[in-house]
Amino acid sequence: MKVEINKQQFLYIMDQYRPHNFSLEGLVQLYDYITSIEREEQIDYVLDPNKLCQEWEEGSLNYFCTRYGYDLEDYQDLLDNLQYTYIGYPTTQFDTLAEISGKQIIVKTL
Repeated sequence: MKVEINKQQFLYIMDQYRPHNFSLEGLVQLYDYITSIEREEQIDYVLDPNKLCQEWEEGSLNYFCTRYGYDLEDYQDLLDNLQYTYIGYPTTQFDTLAEISGKQIIVKTL
């Protein structure tokens, strides 16, 4: 049985199962991204909060530079060494969707 959920239901489910993994804004961006992929590729996304938290991560540029061994001043080197796709979000708090070793991340600007 397929059950479609809206943005508010997605936010509620993620808050119930994994309340500390993403900010509200991060979850909104993930929901918008996932639904756009569903439309473009004509697929149905199966929501698994645990899997979503394994595949996606939210953090500042400082966090990701530290985690992957880059100087914050050279954050462009971090982005240059990743396979990434820029997605224009409606807010300026999120600017990059990237893939590091098969793990997708949302990088939050400082």
